[in-house]
Amino acid sequence: MSKARQRAGLSAYEIARIDRIAANKRKLAELGLSDEVNDIVTASKASVARRADATKRAKERKKKKQRSHPEVVRRSSRKRAKVKSYAEDGVAVRDDLKNDSDYDESDEASDDEDDDGGEDVAWDEDEDIPFPVAYRKPKKSRKKSAPTTTASTTAIAIATGANISGNGLLSIEPAKTGRSRCRGCMEAIDKGVVRVGMKAWIAGRQAVTWQHPECFLKRLAVERGKKGSRGKCKATGAKLGEGVLKIGLRSHTATSWIVNSAARDVLGPVLDAAAGKVGEWAEVAEAMEGFGDLDDEGREAVRDAIPGELEMKKRKKATAAAAAASVKAEKGGKRGELEAKKEEEKKKKGSAASEQPPLGKKTGAKGKVAWKVSVKFHAMHA
Repeated sequence: MSKARQRAGLSAYEIARIDRIAANKRKLAELGLSDEVNDIVTASKASVARRADATKRAKERKKKKQRSHPEVVRRSSRKRAKVKSYAEDGVAVRDDLKNDSDYDESDEASDDEDDDGGEDVAWDEDEDIPFPVAYRKPKKSRKKSAPTTTASTTAIAIATGANISGNGLLSIEPAKTGRSRCRGCMEAIDKGVVRVGMKAWIAGRQAVTWQHPECFLKRLAVERGKKGSRGKCKATGAKLGEGVLKIGLRSHTATSWIVNSAARDVLGPVLDAAAGKVGEWAEVAEAMEGFGDLDDEGREAVRDAIPGELEMKKRKKATAAAAAASVKAEKGGKRGELEAKKEEEKKKKGSAASEQPPLGKKTGAKGKVAWKVSVKFHAMHA
């Protein structure tokens, strides 16, 4: 590196570049190509300059055209197709149609008028244009299902293939396929066999799990509410506070608690569906988990939650007798009231008829009236 270059203050990269250029020039001079390369470089530079100049002039012409004719600005870069000339194809045109047009030029509407009334339509640039709103499908309202079908109609509903739902808590239906498995005995439930469904957390989601009716009844539990309990009955929504008698419905790992008084509506159809495979409700209640820990009052209440057939007949008979007695008493009371009113009316009529009005008084009585006339009156008018 020479001292002159160092004094020039050039970097090492710039000095190396200058050296390479000088070496290339010496090599071209040795080969006798230095003049041809210079000519090529000069021509290339001139060509680039011409293209740049042409592009600049074209842009200026386009801008000038847009300024002078803003309404005919064409944004498309595609070339327009040529209009077909019928004269070139040898098509003869009648003389009477040469000057014919599709509309009368005198009736031609101005471009500044609209179709409604010919008034100018001015758009306020300051006015905000509302943004489009995305359409959203309305949500369906979730209505609670109807109360559970009573046990007396469960057999008919199952025979027709109907689904019996108890306040959205239990579902009783014939199996639609043979792929479901009982969560009590873990055996497959054949197609057409009655099954009981209850929602439980399984396989990472909330889904309906199925059991045989007899397996479902064997897994029931009963207990009284503990201190500080804040749960609610899944069927009625009643609070399950301390000391409240409640029955637990189990399916898979889930347990849903209901009050003892709701057992007839919720578990009645299940008991009817399992008829012949389990005994009456009293036997099912005694086999519940936690039944032995209850006091005598609690055991009796659980046994009476769903009365048996004999008990139901006795209760129906007693209810019918009480209703008949109340109706009879009500009718007897009404009759007594009517008779008393009639007697009172008779007394009033009798008292009114027995009283003699004063002489010369106008009574306004209608119908047949027979007043008692004194002997003195007859003597005066004899």
